[in-house]
Amino acid sequence: MKKKLSRNQLKKWLKKGANVALLSISLMGGANINFQMNNNITPQFFLSKVNIDDYPTGHYLVDYKYQDNSNKPEPDPLYCEVVLAMYYDVVLKSGGVIKNIENLENKLSEHSYILISDDRKSASRLKTILVKKPDYPNELYELVNTLNEDAAFVSVHEDKTNLFAHAYVNGKRVPEQEAKSYHQGIVLQQ
Repeated sequence: MKKKLSRNQLKKWLKKGANVALLSISLMGGANINFQMNNNITPQFFLSKVNIDDYPTGHYLVDYKYQDNSNKPEPDPLYCEVVLAMYYDVVLKSGGVIKNIENLENKLSEHSYILISDDRKSASRLKTILVKKPDYPNELYELVNTLNEDAAFVSVHEDKTNLFAHAYVNGKRVPEQEAKSYHQGIVLQQ
């Protein structure tokens, strides 16, 4: 099914949408911002946590289908914490393209994630990925190493209040204040 919504309507719809597999969300008009989702996440809880306030106002087209999840239990809120990573796809002067996100999607086939990409035509495109935090420390360690292979910025949520407690810039661990400055610089470039 497809639905046309304003940004405010989209936020409300994401919070109450139950038993749907989200296929894509696109901004209609100039910019094309796509949300892609690996479908083993329960959208109702996980997507209600996505902050889309940074995205342009306008009409969004949502493509979704209903799923029968009536016998699945609601996810534990603590399990739904995420690891955030930011990548750039870069267009070189020679015309070549470095696509970090394609490699990453193959490596994350075992994980649940949301990919948010800004597909406006420019020399570099920012891609943000939110990956459901694994249950076990060794799996989290492997996930962070995988994300750090190509990411400009990776952040592991220690709790729901501090995004920058465990952050990496270009694969290297950085202090909390430096991570905040780096993240703000990326967001302001948009």
